[in-house]
Amino acid sequence: MMRKNRIWVIEAPGKVDSLRAALKDAGFLHDRILATYGRLYDLPEDRLALDPNNPHIVAWQAKRPDQIRKLKGLIESADEVLIATDSDIEGELIASQVAHLCLKDQIVDRVHLVGFSAEHVEQAEINRMRIDADRVCAAKARRLFDRHLGFMLTAEDDKWRMSMGRITTPIVRSLQDDPAEAVVIDKALPDGWHAIMRLPTTQSVHAETVLGLLHALPTPVIEVSRQEQQVFECKPLTGPEALSLCCRSLKEPLNSVLESLQRNYEKGKLSYPRSDSRKLGEVSMRWAERMAQVYSRPFDREVAAFRQGEKLARSYEAHEAVMPMVEDVPDSSIPTSSLSTDEAVLRVIAMHSMRLGEPGEVFTRETGKLQLNDDGRRWEHVLRSWKGSLEFVRDTDAIGDLKHPLRNELARPADTHQAGVSLWRHEVGHVVMERLVREELGRPSTIKIHAQKTAHNYLDRYGVVNGRGQLMLKLVAERSPELVKPLVAVKIEEVLTQKAPGLSIDARLQSAWKVLKQAPLGSTGKSKGHSPAPATPPQHSVEVVAEPAPGHTDLDNSPSPI
Repeated sequence: MMRKNRIWVIEAPGKVDSLRAALKDAGFLHDRILATYGRLYDLPEDRLALDPNNPHIVAWQAKRPDQIRKLKGLIESADEVLIATDSDIEGELIASQVAHLCLKDQIVDRVHLVGFSAEHVEQAEINRMRIDADRVCAAKARRLFDRHLGFMLTAEDDKWRMSMGRITTPIVRSLQDDPAEAVVIDKALPDGWHAIMRLPTTQSVHAETVLGLLHALPTPVIEVSRQEQQVFECKPLTGPEALSLCCRSLKEPLNSVLESLQRNYEKGKLSYPRSDSRKLGEVSMRWAERMAQVYSRPFDREVAAFRQGEKLARSYEAHEAVMPMVEDVPDSSIPTSSLSTDEAVLRVIAMHSMRLGEPGEVFTRETGKLQLNDDGRRWEHVLRSWKGSLEFVRDTDAIGDLKHPLRNELARPADTHQAGVSLWRHEVGHVVMERLVREELGRPSTIKIHAQKTAHNYLDRYGVVNGRGQLMLKLVAERSPELVKPLVAVKIEEVLTQKAPGLSIDARLQSAWKVLKQAPLGSTGKSKGHSPAPATPPQHSVEVVAEPAPGHTDLDNSPSPI
């Protein structure tokens, strides 16, 4: 019997070696691997490339013509094609583009790889599915909306070239209206109390001054003002949560942590890092159980199963929580300074993940107030400019032992330590990333680019909105007033990418413009932005989208990229 010629198609070439090793371990010795290097087709950069009155006509352009020709030639030689692009909606769009390079008589299936191990490959190979045409429509609708919005917000007479979009704009506005935490300062006091100051970006320039003042102030008397019992639980990590945990546990900038997460994934040491889910597959559950035993930690499968059952608003069922895929994790006794960034990131996630099945940490948190004797009045007077940033906190566990209040929040060593006073400063990119997550605008796949763009263009070195950022907000307020509101940006994302079988690109776009309270450029409605006539796409690159019927996911009839 002739052996089948099978090809796996992935996005990033950096994953090829890890997938090849996993295929070998799974016994798929003759399977080949191809990489798309991202999208195969996209909108041209220099023109609108769409008709606002007919979203079915779009000038998609080959992004990597040479790679497309190479892929097409190799794919046509295969009997079977397994498309293993990323599991987000962008990955679904790329999967549809790959599918249209395939022949009609080929076996073509969509598979989802959570990680690069033999078990994950075997699961993916068994659990094949069709490309989700609704998610492809959602990805296209979001791309078309963003392109149209970008043209609406810019004008030829703008003196500055600015990035003004549905994510960057509301995040800058949020940081201006509600400055983010940039510095944490802690002074240990007698009886387990801690004076903790959280300085926003607008006050972080005074951090060293406040550190010196706290060091010099006398020991105050603290009176309990409130007491409450709290529980800290280790839950399975989404991609943004894993990123935040690593940034708060390691002295590494955001970009370094992001790149390390991706490298660990491509090496097969971590599961998919851009996940938006807490789901634990059986492989991940067994890993957590084994590692808990190695470190003599309690583990209850029912507890872990309950925590992974939390359904997040925009999670995709093919995603799983970010988990280690290997047991060769640096021991907790090794100093972080002796580890590479990749090793340190892997260990942070591993140490968290092996606690998924243990009981929550029950503790009592007391908040206090100054006794207004001479020392207390001196504290109030000296720190009056930062009064709203100061709190007194004391934590005790279930048996009465004192615990540091920042133990679960800031695991990394302090940036500055001065005789009982410690200071942690958040990198500006980290500040933006956590605000993106808080405002629910931080999609795992785009956090890096939006954090970089915002920090570099619109914030100063302390994280305060600079003059360029204020000018950008002014221009957007004039051209699209609703866009500066974070809640509007969240709603636009929801209507563009909602899970609604059979919902067309046109319907998604109309819903988004309705939320924005504007009509697209060149349409029969009126727009508050400039109104250049949309460029007429060349005949050979026009896409005529055949909208799939509700629930229909046949690859041969799903929207074509060309």
